[in-house]
Amino acid sequence: MPLSSAQRQLSLATLEVTSNRGAEKHSAQQGANNRRDAVFMPPPAKIPRQNTGASGRRAKITDAMLQTWKTLGHAEIGAAGGLSGVARRNNVPVTALRNYLRADGRLSQLGEDRLNPGRKAKITDAMLRTWKALGQAEIEAAGGLDGVARRDNVSVMALKNYLRADGSLTQIGEDRLNTVAKAKITDAMLRTWKTLGQAGVEAAGGLNGVARRDNVSAAALKHYLRADGSLSQIGEDRLNTVAKAKITDAMLRTWKTLGQAGVEAAGGLDGVARRDKVPAAALKNYLRADGSLTQLGENRLRKTGTRPT
Repeated sequence: MPLSSAQRQLSLATLEVTSNRGAEKHSAQQGANNRRDAVFMPPPAKIPRQNTGASGRRAKITDAMLQTWKTLGHAEIGAAGGLSGVARRNNVPVTALRNYLRADGRLSQLGEDRLNPGRKAKITDAMLRTWKALGQAEIEAAGGLDGVARRDNVSVMALKNYLRADGSLTQIGEDRLNTVAKAKITDAMLRTWKTLGQAGVEAAGGLNGVARRDNVSAAALKHYLRADGSLSQIGEDRLNTVAKAKITDAMLRTWKTLGQAGVEAAGGLDGVARRDKVPAAALKNYLRADGSLTQLGENRLRKTGTRPT
């Protein structure tokens, strides 16, 4: 017998409910299975961390490393990824490695010197006189300063304190050859230098030129004369020793109130010293550039019963 319209709707509704319940049951069963699997699933295996040697802390370059690098040769360095690769492999800074090893596999002169410190000769005045006569062309023919150092079996670092690549001696070299003949710096020299100005200093060849001209040590001259032609405060103080005042507790209390801005407005510590007519070297024992008193200044005020604020 054919179903009525109402019966067909009731049958479809019953079928839909039954279907939904089946889906819910299947979903609930699948969720339970998933939870059960999650409970019994073993934790993921831990992958051991590889030690690449690229830790944040770099190793120090040792003599053993130098001896190993010396045997590498150009091909092995290339296979390692160049000097950067060798540095990574040995966990050392590449900039430090390049001081000792060249890309062609040879140690630098610095590396050779480090491996053979006892075999190096001392630099003598006779060597300095010989080097002074070389000239740039002969130095280049010898392989540069490194080549001269190898040839004369001296430390390349020590040689570079005395000789330049252009063949001239440094001021240290010149001073060493002329230690006996060096004159003492006099007040008359200071007064003459004070009148030079920057142009006069440059015309003489800079401070080293002034030192050569007046036959004084360049290192000593630089304590008194600046490249702009002005005397340093030490030089000014030396010329005005009689006129200098003694530092008093009242000065310390005044300086204590200056602050950094006040010190800078006066022209720094040298400016404060000029203004108050005291030796700059003595003032610096008591006052810092930031305007605070040193411990010596504070102690002095405490002893006189005036505690600095």
